[in-house]
Amino acid sequence: MNLRQCCTAVLISIVFLSVLVGPVLGHDYPVDPSTFSLPVFQNFLNTTSAGDTITFGEGTYDIHDLLIATDNLTFQSNQSYGGTTQNTILDGINGPAATSVGILYNISGGYPIEVTHITISHLTLRNGFSQGADGGGAIDSYANVTVISSDFFNDSAPGKYGGAINIHSNGQNLTVTGSNFTWCHSGYGGALSGGGNAYVIVNSSSFTNCYATSGGAGFAGAIYGGQGGTINFCRFGNVTSDTGGKIVSNGGGAPLNVNENWWGTNSPTSSLTGGLTIPTYLKLGITATPTGISTSQTSTIQANLSYDNTSTLVAANILPDGIPVIFSIGSGPAGAALSAAQVLTTGHQAATTFSSPAIGTALVNASVDGFNVSVNVPVIAAPTPTSPGHQSTGTCYSCSSGANDPGYTGPQPTPLGLGPSPTKTIPATPATPVTPAVTPAILSPHPLPAPSVLDQILAAIQQYFAWLVLIVIIIVLAVLLRRWWIRRQNPALFRK
Repeated sequence: MNLRQCCTAVLISIVFLSVLVGPVLGHDYPVDPSTFSLPVFQNFLNTTSAGDTITFGEGTYDIHDLLIATDNLTFQSNQSYGGTTQNTILDGINGPAATSVGILYNISGGYPIEVTHITISHLTLRNGFSQGADGGGAIDSYANVTVISSDFFNDSAPGKYGGAINIHSNGQNLTVTGSNFTWCHSGYGGALSGGGNAYVIVNSSSFTNCYATSGGAGFAGAIYGGQGGTINFCRFGNVTSDTGGKIVSNGGGAPLNVNENWWGTNSPTSSLTGGLTIPTYLKLGITATPTGISTSQTSTIQANLSYDNTSTLVAANILPDGIPVIFSIGSGPAGAALSAAQVLTTGHQAATTFSSPAIGTALVNASVDGFNVSVNVPVIAAPTPTSPGHQSTGTCYSCSSGANDPGYTGPQPTPLGLGPSPTKTIPATPATPVTPAVTPAILSPHPLPAPSVLDQILAAIQQYFAWLVLIVIIIVLAVLLRRWWIRRQNPALFRK
């Protein structure tokens, strides 16, 4: 085997192992709250490699002004061991009020490398605060930011951009899916800001009690996107700002697609979007099934956000679940009641059950984010029950007693025969029933199949992939070294 053949063998071995165990996409580093120290964690973060994942165990972490100097890092909760968005929290409460630049941030200029992407997944970032040049109370970034199923609470950048997230570098994307922003505020873009730089993509997310204020000039209480973007199937509840574009604004820049959102009202106007038109939007509806009941019946009252202003059932509706619906009875019969006063939406719907012991018409309300819709439910008296074969007028013959009701003068029916059947003799004493013997079924256990030898081999290869590659290289080098030594000691063997 010559040198070329040996090198080829090494390359083939490495490629084969790579295909067998899959690509290596970076390391996953677990973080434990019981041993967490912000200075130590910052030093560790500086040693990570592009594509690495930082997995936080369940708990609360005191984090602020954390510099991200590695490209394409992912920060996530440990869902494999019970971690969720709600129980894994990065808390910026202790950030210095005068100088803090958010919970996480990165800088421009390629120091130490140019960071191009940051991903946040299934985490809560709360109490972030920024007084940096541009803002971003939780995340201040020059890179693309992707947020997945995360919560942002009470993050702020007073007088700046993006109470929760701000991007201030041209050509970037701010992408948010399935996330919640609550009580976030800034001067421009109470929760999110792409400024005049980033393209904003937001869907299936909720913005509540966010606001933008800056000496009377704040705008876009939820989202500011001057480079345009798409904002669809989001919920905006009690979002405000100082001036026009109270909820969403592009600041007169590139167009924003703002179709099929719930704006906290069934009649949104362009004042909510800084002059942007809203061709289609989701509306709150209410139904009663059945539409009317008796005092012995119930009616299902259902509120929904399933239809838009064109009365179209929106098939691709991905409005987030968990929106609270408040049910109440505005007026109606005494004693009228609902089975539940507050219900969270599931599949864009929420339902409660109405009942009333008295007759009348009830006005039942459903309210979402302060906007109310109503439905009338008439209630009538329940019919009086009667015994079988017996009329309430007292003019029938009672077959059960064989006697006339009082006042009955009609023909007498032939009495029913109560004797034995002519084709079957009724035994004097009923036979004692025999209980059949039942043999308990014995269920054979079905344990989970043990992994095959091949599965175990593949798992071991995947776990020790780097070592296997190193061993292959060492073996090949040993072969080459042995061949070189033999050739050096016995050159005559290799002469042609």
